[in-house]
Formats: sequence, structure tokens, C-alpha cells
Amino acid sequence: MAAKVKRNYGKGKDGKKLPSVTEILGNLGWKYQVLIHWANKVGRQGLTTKEASGDAARVGNIAHDRIEGFLIRRPFERTDEPQDLWDRSTMAFESFKDWWHVENMSGRIEVIETECLMSDVEAGFGGTADLVCLLDGKPAILDYKTGSGIYPEVAVQLEAYADLWGTVGHANKELSDGTPISENGQQNRKLCKEILRTGVIHCPADGRKTQLIEIPDETRKTSAQLWDSLLTMEALKTGYNEFGKYLRGATLPKEEPEPKVPF
Repeated sequence: MAAKVKRNYGKGKDGKKLPSVTEILGNLGWKYQVLIHWANKVGRQGLTTKEASGDAARVGNIAHDRIEGFLIRRPFERTDEPQDLWDRSTMAFESFKDWWHVENMSGRIEVIETECLMSDVEAGFGGTADLVCLLDGKPAILDYKTGSGIYPEVAVQLEAYADLWGTVGHANKELSDGTPISENGQQNRKLCKEILRTGVIHCPADGRKTQLIEIPDETRKTSAQLWDSLLTMEALKTGYNEFGKYLRGATLPKEEPEPKVPF
């Protein structure tokens, strides 16, 4: 299905809902200026930011589902999404398939798991990797992107997934859909515990060719350091969230209660 339900990664040691990798990445704030310009652009087109981002997300979700079905040989039925969104997802999906066949990716990629949902209670976060695989024989995590461009924080996102896989994901005894993993399959996953490669499969929904963009080793090292810092920030944010509630209560005007009616 195309409309993704918000992931539930369970609760942490404090009993609160575990944040996702993408939620924690919001602490970077790198896209702040870019998003202001984007919001202005879609506003001039008569759209709200919710409408514009919602359509893009739905296109990406449909394309993700179709790619996953292709990789694990699972039939995918046409959704009830509007025709223009379906058509855009088709451009991304067809671009992916062309790339897969032309570049002989079936000979380079061995799928370990798709849509791999992982939660680390000790570290306090969860995330879902699009594709865990062997790429040219080396353990890798790859992410599909269907937008016109790619933000650099995807490198940090992938390091977070690599962290999750090395800690908990490789030891999972069932897939994200609840399907049990065979004993032999579990052993193979443990042999792939350390992720040696990360990258993005960029299959734009605008007709351009798909390409595999691998994250350089030096960028991976920096991204791992950034991710550790973000986890520390996330842990420290709790007190400031409470302080923010206090400030809002102390500075914002009080709302007048609605008058009671006699009947």
C-alpha cells in the first residue's frame, strides 16, 4: 500500500516512545534556509506546504513499495492514488528497473532484507532501512530516493541504520512483516554484521536515469561522529522541551474561556 503508517519503534527505558532516525535528524537544521525558499515557491503556486510535501511523500511511498515488490518478487497491485501521483511513481519505478537490468545489478546485489525495521532500546531510537544487501559481496545498506535532489544528511541517516543493523538488526529472528528467518538465514545475517558500504539509489520521479551514489569512507566516518552527537543532543533535549512548555505558559496571552450558555 502507498500510504505509510507512521512507524512504531516501541518504547525506551523511560517508557516514552522511541524517536525515529529521521526525527532525530531534524536536530541538524541544515535544510532550514532551503525549506524557507521551497515553502515560498509552493505558496506562490497556491499550495500549502502540507499539500506539496504530502504529494511528494505519496509518490515516494508508492515507488518504494513497487521497488520492494520487484526485489523480493512480490506482486504489487495498483493503488487508488490519483493518476498523476501514480504516473510519477511509474517514472521512478521504470527508471529503477532500467538501471537494474542495464547495470546487471542482479549480479551485484544480493538482498538480505527490505524495509528492515529496527529498534535499539539502549541507544534510544529506531529506524527502517530500505535495503540491506550484499553489494559486490560486501555488506551494505542502501536507501531509495525519488526526489529531484538529495540532501547531504542522508549520509548520517545511513550511518544510523548501519549502527542499528550492527547492534540489533543482524540478530533479528523475523522480518519486519513477522515472517520467521530460517536458522541458516540468521547465521548469514550475523556474518554481515558490520556494514562496509552505504549509498543511495536515486531514481527520480521526473524521468531521469537512476544512479547508485555511494557514500565515501571519509564521509561515513564524519557522519558516524555526527550521529553520535545527535543522539547526545536528543537525550539533552528533554529538559529543554519542558522549559519550552514553561515559557509558552509564561509569555503567551491566556485564552479567554468560552462563555457558558444556559442550554
